[in-house]
Amino acid sequence: MRVFREITVWEDNTRNHDYALNDAGKVVAYRKADNDAWEIFTKPLPFSRSYRKFQELKNEVPEFA
Repeated sequence: MRVFREITVWEDNTRNHDYALNDAGKVVAYRKADNDAWEIFTKPLPFSRSYRKFQELKNEVPEFA
């Protein structure tokens, strides 16, 4: 599992979040910018990096992993 923090700069001050992706590249959970709790999906969802920038958080291991 890999964790990414979105670092896209938005014109309308949209907040960025953290995303946990499985080995197939699907998102299994996300964490809102103002919250420490992960929202876990019951089924992995497709994830697109188009038009966005991300930074991998190498030392971040979600509690649910």
